[in-house]
Amino acid sequence: MRLKAICTIDDNGVRVLKCLDREQCGSWARSGYLKRPNYLDALEAAYQASSNAIIVDGDTGWRKAMEILYRFSESLAMFIVYLDLRSRGRRVIRGVRKDTLIVKMGKESFEILVLEEGSEVELEWLAEWSRIASGDGFNPIVAIVDRNGDVTYYELRASLELN
Repeated sequence: MRLKAICTIDDNGVRVLKCLDREQCGSWARSGYLKRPNYLDALEAAYQASSNAIIVDGDTGWRKAMEILYRFSESLAMFIVYLDLRSRGRRVIRGVRKDTLIVKMGKESFEILVLEEGSEVELEWLAEWSRIASGDGFNPIVAIVDRNGDVTYYELRASLELN
């Protein structure tokens, strides 16, 4: 992958110091990956660093990606799902609800809830999340990240119980 930007980490996030690929930097802005002017979202910055597309404080690669995640208290499971989706060519943005990502594919929009294998979740809570996501116009998907870092996606539709 070609180098796209030179960045630095400060208290506000990952700041783009110099854009080397104007088309890519414009795409970050249009796609919602810039959270404020010249600041990449931490998940996107970690993805770009892991792909060797940006240099952050003189370094790039997986080690720098992990440093970004740690510095900004990002979940490794969230990053694994983000990386999986971005590697498949999907445009991924953060969801409005905790531990969620949004993916648009054509006319369809998906809200993806990221969970780790073994984490305890109440079925009633999952059903309510599914109803809310559906009510907001999203297809609710649960992404389970197993202990090996593999991701499995499940469509989760809550149904009404008729008495």
